[in-house]
Amino acid sequence: MPIEEVEQEEGNVNSKQMKDILDYFEKTEDAIFFGKKDKVQEELEVLYHEILTSNLPHDSNYYYVLGYIRYNKGDSFENVEFLYRKSLELDNQNEFCKYYYGFLLYDHKSYQKSISIFESIDFNFFTSIDQEWRKLKIEELIICSILYLYKQDIYMNIDNKFIEWLIDFKKLVKKGGEYFNFPTDLIKALNDFLENKKDIISPNFNYFLGEFSKLMRDLNLTSKYEKEYMRIIDSLNKNFNSK
Repeated sequence: MPIEEVEQEEGNVNSKQMKDILDYFEKTEDAIFFGKKDKVQEELEVLYHEILTSNLPHDSNYYYVLGYIRYNKGDSFENVEFLYRKSLELDNQNEFCKYYYGFLLYDHKSYQKSISIFESIDFNFFTSIDQEWRKLKIEELIICSILYLYKQDIYMNIDNKFIEWLIDFKKLVKKGGEYFNFPTDLIKALNDFLENKKDIISPNFNYFLGEFSKLMRDLNLTSKYEKEYMRIIDSLNKNFNSK
């Protein structure tokens, strides 16, 4: 469906209908989060049809949900970005839209832009709705973005971000809950950085690597990510021996 087709006249305001859409969208997110791919495609098709055939107001939520669906259906970066930007034009405090817009930019390796969007998010919003795991994921992807930018000789302060993420991650592990997720993006970004690094980027970097390797052991991730784990251990050993 061409992007121009979303530019329709506004329908009558139907807040209950939009609430139903957003509630359904949350269920779809659950399926995505837990990796149920077939279920995801089913839910997205239903939701996509529901939105396009409804008489919904074309507000910020309309464009953000439509953008999210279009992205997961494999639409182009340009089309999805258009929808997210349209959403934020209508409400620049739509934290969910900023969250997914940051993901879009990160997935397309626009790391500086993704950091800018992620850092504009009000973390208190997600805390207030008991979704601290989203805050943690944002912190993780900011660190990943900074690590990837080092390969491009773009240097940003990362020291405090390592520590903040560790503290928040350990709290979430202790708290548990169904939305606890593994830091797979950070595992991959660290592996890439350690494979190509030029120097130590933070006074606390060795401390962070040590704590992160412990987390991988505690979460039983060392077998699945054996190569990445061993690269962290090798880096720790080299840095220790060089002292």
